Amino acid sequence: MILYVPHWAEEHGVLGMVIPVYSYAMPLFFTSLATAGMTEIWQSLIDGIAVGSVLSLSAIGLTLIYGILRLCNFAHGDYLTLGAYLTFAGNVWLNLDIWLSAVLGLAGVVVIGLISDRLLWLPLRAKKASNNTLMIASIGLAYVLRNGIILIFG
Repeated sequence: MILYVPHWAEEHGVLGMVIPVYSYAMPLFFTSLATAGMTEIWQSLIDGIAVGSVLSLSAIGLTLIYGILRLCNFAHGDYLTLGAYLTFAGNVWLNLDIWLSAVLGLAGVVVIGLISDRLLWLPLRAKKASNNTLMIASIGLAYVLRNGIILIFG
């Protein structure tokens, strides 16, 4: 550890102003960056773009739902999780190609979404339910989807 006294502390006579600088943290970071091959750097870049794409698509979907229906759908993330698990199940359990599994996951989420629309949202819209009621129903649907995922996939 190196003790660093800022120049302004010396000028103003503040001798108690000492900032500890841990000299081992930064060299380790730069050493690991220098020893990492270009493969790891490109892989990190591609992973970051993939995760950012999923998050941006999720945000766009949530914004569209709120913009059209004026409903903050708390089950939106659970639909995304269900699609990911269905894709995983198609790829690992059914030994399907990853792209075919992604289509299977998408189709499964569409079917579940249509079922929830017919059984939950259509009757609530027909009764002219308030925003609070719709929000509570959305939270309930999120719990049902989340616990269904836990029940099936563990």
